Amino acid sequence: SKVVRIGGSYEHDLTDEGYNPFINTESLRDCDWPRLWVAPMSAKAKASDPLVVPTFANDVKPSVELAVVVGSAGKNWSPEEAIEAIAGCLVMADIGIYDSLPGQWGYKFFDSAMRFGTDLVSAQELDLSSLELSLELNGEVVDTKSTDGWRFTSGEMVSTVSEIMSLQPGDIITTGNPMRIDGTVDAGDELRATVEDVDTVVSSIHREETDAEVFI
Repeated sequence: SKVVRIGGSYEHDLTDEGYNPFINTESLRDCDWPRLWVAPMSAKAKASDPLVVPTFANDVKPSVELAVVVGSAGKNWSPEEAIEAIAGCLVMADIGIYDSLPGQWGYKFFDSAMRFGTDLVSAQELDLSSLELSLELNGEVVDTKSTDGWRFTSGEMVSTVSEIMSLQPGDIITTGNPMRIDGTVDAGDELRATVEDVDTVVSSIHREETDAEVFI
């Protein structure tokens, strides 16, 4: 029923000033709990569709995240209960807008901003605290990171979400962007996003076409 996105979840989010200006906006480096928001379902591209850069965007960066899928209904879970509620994991490839506009409340909210893999891997088969994530752009590896850089455990992230809202089977929680990419992506580029032992998503990049007047 929803996709909950978590940000500022890696240790290097505390020190990499300048990469994501929106982390500074809310003093997220001072937070000792996960920052989160709910993405509209229009931000989720279908499995065969490209990721789409909005007309107004110029500074657009790609990422890969580990996503966990909730397997049971509940609220106010402890971290231990939250881990038991994780049914499986998916790969998510996405793009974000780092221009000054639309700002932190729009930089990952736009249509077709994210795409999930189709293979759901049981969480019990994985060590979620030590999975390698890699991102290729046009056939070249541009960054690799690991979930061993998380500031919070998967149980702590899901538990925090459950304290704010009820969770239902099939809800997706993305666990944060570890990637640090120089430059931007645009129409014609291709992303290959991989999470070790989970899946790989290959996505083309398109740019939105519209005759409407754009005010941003």
